[in-house]
Amino acid sequence: MQPAIGPSRNQAARERARISARRSLGDALDFLKTLPSESIALVITSPPYNLGKEYETRKDVLAYLQEQEAVIDEIV
Repeated sequence: MQPAIGPSRNQAARERARISARRSLGDALDFLKTLPSESIALVITSPPYNLGKEYETRKDVLAYLQEQEAVIDEIV
């Protein structure tokens, strides 16, 4: 049986999870640049993107890949 998690551990878990609950509208790269360095331990994404879905504007493949490279660099 595991011991109960005390308030301080619960608070720490909520602080670590806060970013996953946040909704941010706008450019992902701009948002990532506002985060403190080394503050994210795991990134989960849900591709595929750039398919011309009704909520996105399809871009030239090379432009899309360059944009994604910049986002990945910022995540790392």
